[in-house]
Amino acid sequence: MPDTSSLLFRPVALPFPAETVPQPVCDGEPGFVRLGEFAWRQAWDHVFESDRLPHSPYLNEGCRTNRIWIWDSCLMAHFARYSPAFPVEQTLDNFYDVMENRCSSDILVHHPDNPPLFAWTELLLYRISGAAERADRLINRTRSLERCYDWFENGDSGQLFDWAAMPRLAKRLRLGYMWSGLPSGMDNTPRGAGNHYDGILWLDLLAQQGLAALSIARLAEAVGNPECAARFLLRYEQKKELMQQYWDEASGCYFDRLISHGREFCRVLTPASFWPFLAEMGTPEQLETAARTLTDDRMLGGVAPCPSVSRSDPAFDPAGGYWRGGVWVPTAYIVIKALEKYGCFDLARQLSVRLLRHMQRTFEEFSPHTIWECYSPTAPRPSTSKNGKFCRPDFCGWSALGPVSLLIENVIGIHQVDAAARRIRWNCPGTGRCGVRNLRFGGETVTLLHENGRLHVRSRSPFTLEWNGRDIACPAGGGEFDTSAQQHDFPAAAGRRHVDQPLVVGTAELQ
Repeated sequence: MPDTSSLLFRPVALPFPAETVPQPVCDGEPGFVRLGEFAWRQAWDHVFESDRLPHSPYLNEGCRTNRIWIWDSCLMAHFARYSPAFPVEQTLDNFYDVMENRCSSDILVHHPDNPPLFAWTELLLYRISGAAERADRLINRTRSLERCYDWFENGDSGQLFDWAAMPRLAKRLRLGYMWSGLPSGMDNTPRGAGNHYDGILWLDLLAQQGLAALSIARLAEAVGNPECAARFLLRYEQKKELMQQYWDEASGCYFDRLISHGREFCRVLTPASFWPFLAEMGTPEQLETAARTLTDDRMLGGVAPCPSVSRSDPAFDPAGGYWRGGVWVPTAYIVIKALEKYGCFDLARQLSVRLLRHMQRTFEEFSPHTIWECYSPTAPRPSTSKNGKFCRPDFCGWSALGPVSLLIENVIGIHQVDAAARRIRWNCPGTGRCGVRNLRFGGETVTLLHENGRLHVRSRSPFTLEWNGRDIACPAGGGEFDTSAQQHDFPAAAGRRHVDQPLVVGTAELQ
């Protein structure tokens, strides 16, 4: 047994809150449902208490060290937000309070310049919870999201902080950002094409800062701060314009660029090439071109989709090699969410199904039967790590994004739950019985089930269900609807727009 005597945290002294988690129904893939149930329970095993952090309990990523990681914690929040019993807000607030020097902590932030995903995460949390008071605090009072954004825009590489275990390596330059493998999260990535990490401009950090600006703008508009919304929308547009310099027309992908030597493209294809699409920076035509790599078995396709580097790259390791071929659920999730932004629901579903089947086969065929940090790109087994051994087991952790978030949002198709707007968007596959019981929707839960052309809805309060692009007004208490009717039998939503088409609010464009 490992020595745990020096750990500054302990398992939470509460039973697993089974009554708070969603209950997916997917008769076509019952193994996915069972894997999701396992993931929720394993994630609860990683809810810890500590008197050395400002807020407790909190979500632990699964490394079992006296550290907290920014992008792990943010991405864990993307699945944990479906249960109000999981301490998502406390987990995020630990970073804000420590990084803004409101509190001290013996548990350090590992990389201070991990991917800055706070604002995007808070936007999704606001939508599912409808908690305007939290969004108002972060935008109008503490301004924590704006401070995080500004932190990346200023400062220098090599800076040290009392609250961080590692030095800052990110630095804003005129045409992008310096960064490195470890803080980017893609530790031993071959990005750079043989050049040193500090010799390239990292496209994902530019996209992530753009995504942060756009998310801050949308939250600011929601809590009645149009000045902040307009200011951050302008910053977003500036980064969106700059990102087009990272588009390689010859290859049909976004790539990193060298800082010197004429700023040549570093043509190393990884899932990072899809961050600009998640940030809504690319055109539909660019996405159509880039998405071909996801269906090409020589690139980012294959039985285990979205390997961490193209299968045709010289650095690709068939055993995984951590970020040299390993399939990571969080970066596959990023790719799938990028497709979803542009309405590419069928491809997003196909990739989700293939990824979950790979996770399920690994769970069933490889011992120990668990969920892993990352997966082999070629066989139903975990990926090797940087040292050639298998990666970490029991990693829920962010690997729960697959059997929780991707199952609900892309296999079943309930891809947006917006309690603040009283709207749920469901792109239903229409085959077999599917849906979700006990789905969090603000301060209540709803049940959505589709079977044999009938849609069953149960809800305490009225809301609008956008079902395959058509609006259904669901009354308090719910109801049943005949989905086998012709499309014109459903009333079209007035002024219906694409899921990512912006609204015009004054001079600012906001979703």
